[in-house]
Amino acid sequence: HDTLKTISVKAIINHRLLGVILLTNKGFFSINEKNQQWLLMEFSKTIIYPVTNEPYKDVSFFSPDTLMISSDFKIFTMIDLNRQRVILRKKIPDLAGACRLNDSLVFIGYTFGKMQIWNIRTQKVEQEFTTGNIGNRSSSSINDIQTASGGSIIISSGYSGIYIFNPVTRQFQQYIHEPYNPFSPAANNTDEIYCENNGNVYVTTSEAGLILFN
Repeated sequence: HDTLKTISVKAIINHRLLGVILLTNKGFFSINEKNQQWLLMEFSKTIIYPVTNEPYKDVSFFSPDTLMISSDFKIFTMIDLNRQRVILRKKIPDLAGACRLNDSLVFIGYTFGKMQIWNIRTQKVEQEFTTGNIGNRSSSSINDIQTASGGSIIISSGYSGIYIFNPVTRQFQQYIHEPYNPFSPAANNTDEIYCENNGNVYVTTSEAGLILFN
């Protein structure tokens, strides 16, 4: 089998036609199953960020063929993997992550606690929220956002627990740690989020281990 050396892998994705793709500091590599070799996807050379040592903050599919990348350089990129071209690239200061809402809308979170519904076709903000206007705690930073299997947006925060955004009603629910409630989040400082297809959501914390809910 072929081996890639002296690269830094930022993420691994599985495309429905291209199979496994490595997103690295030297471009994207797809596997040639017949020859068992990694092949550089030439178009990806144009989207390698200036500083290659920083990881992507988040990588997810907007559609079966369109990839969304939120980088630690505060750049939001959308890539058509079938046509192998960049379809959108935008610098977004304080970007925490982005999730798909529908065919034209993206939910964007900012590290300082702001959230926006952004139309990728018009490139205009349709609605804006802040953590300070949600629930019963003061404004908080945003650490991560992910889409759960049912379509809800899960948001982790610096010290305000977990927010869940309903894309249909456009309403939020907030869940904070309650010392005498064993079914509340284990901590209010929540970090990385991982969502499974069965509805399970895992949230890491820096002080109380792993949170699991459905």
